[in-house]
Amino acid sequence: MHIPASNLHTRQPAQDEIESAPTITFAAFRRLAKRREWSVKYLVEQCRDAIDEPTETIQRVLQGATIPGHHDADGKWIAPKHQSLDSTVIPYWPLIQLYQTHS
Repeated sequence: MHIPASNLHTRQPAQDEIESAPTITFAAFRRLAKRREWSVKYLVEQCRDAIDEPTETIQRVLQGATIPGHHDADGKWIAPKHQSLDSTVIPYWPLIQLYQTHS
């Protein structure tokens, strides 16, 4: 289902629209971005006005995320670790639309 980006700023999508939205994972988007040779800079330019913190968001989609080190409830140190977030479904409509247009 295609929901125009302009509509997303003025209304909340209905539950059936959410449930029928495409399921595109970070891993699938990375494969397409690699094949199309999309850089972080290019993707940020495409989504700058539609995504909060576009550079950080695009980097997280393309590269995964590092969970900072921290102390757990017992005071034990938990070392930082990297997560690829491969199975995470992309919730960002501009990226979904790019994927649908270019896949």
